[in-house]
Parts: sequence; C-alpha cells; structure tokens
Amino acid sequence: FAALVGCDEVEHVKPAPDAFHLALRRMGAEAADALVVGDTINDIYAAHAVPMIAVAVEPLYDGRDELLSSRPDYMIADVAALPSFLESGAYRG
Repeated sequence: FAALVGCDEVEHVKPAPDAFHLALRRMGAEAADALVVGDTINDIYAAHAVPMIAVAVEPLYDGRDELLSSRPDYMIADVAALPSFLESGAYRG
C-alpha cells in the first residue's frame, strides 16, 4: 500500500472524509487521480465527501441494498474483480 491511515490518526472518522484526505496527502496524490474501494456505506459517503470515485464491493451476506443506497459510482462483485475493473479503465469516463 502506498499509504495507510488509522482511525486514531484523524479527528473525525468515516463517514467524514478526513482519512481519505490524509491518505491522499501521504501519497502526494490528487483526489481526481485516485479512487476508493470500500464495502460499507461509510466508505462511500467519505469518498464522495472528498470528492473521489467510490467503488463498492458487494457484501458477502446482507447489506447490498443499503450499500447501493449510498450511491457508489461503481459496484464490483468482490475484491478479486478489482484488477480487471482497473484495467478496463471504466472509471475514467
């Protein structure tokens, strides 16, 4: 990983965007050049608050409808689908 951020390193935890802002600073990256991959509504809300592209990973059990209600930009079936999603460039518009 290029950057790690723990909840003890930010003033406000997700759904506040603090952790993602800190990760971007640590990587020297701009929000427009990054995306968030998450499996909770708080991940999606925090990504959109930055704003960043939010890719949701379908939950293994319940919670798909709730996750979709947070309006992720994309949804992938599982983390194993991430490499092909990134290679497709679909998120680049």
